[in-house]
Amino acid sequence: VTKRVIALAVGGASVLRFRGPGTVVLLEGAARCFGASLRVHAMCGFEDQQVTVECAGPAAARIEVSGRFDAEETVVDSGVCDIHAQLDAARLSAVANGGEGPVVLLVGACDTGKSTLALQLANRAATPVEGRAANTAAVTHVELDIGQPSMGCPGALSATFMRSPLPPGDEHSGTVPLSFFFGDKTVTPQSAP
Repeated sequence: VTKRVIALAVGGASVLRFRGPGTVVLLEGAARCFGASLRVHAMCGFEDQQVTVECAGPAAARIEVSGRFDAEETVVDSGVCDIHAQLDAARLSAVANGGEGPVVLLVGACDTGKSTLALQLANRAATPVEGRAANTAAVTHVELDIGQPSMGCPGALSATFMRSPLPPGDEHSGTVPLSFFFGDKTVTPQSAP
């Protein structure tokens, strides 16, 4: 088990690849993970996954990382920010015209980052923006991946209504998702007699 303090420069990020259980603690500054702000001295747990922690303030931040992990310094990926900006513009236009906001469906091969992108976009959309009415930040996150769900149990289709970002490493423990059991992700003669 390794314990290391990592400095995040303004506009910088650290990609952490956990091999087993690990934690991230924000020591000082402002940082985000999965689009949600980290709280100073609050421990976020992760297991066997890749996590990007980015500096989110006007000054550098420091994080303490524990566990078996590899760390790689990088710059903040503006792709998620760009997608969020386009969705936010569509959301504001819909609100102004009395309509509903955009619907996003992510499709792709296994282990390509769909769940991570969905969580980042949902957290950014659910982050209250100063000067806006609170109801413009409401998001419904629907999980249709029955094989590797980010919320609910395997084999279930789930949804949760978000009015604020979900805490990193603890994504859906504070929410009670609406879940429907669907079954196995593959139907075989053995699973469907």
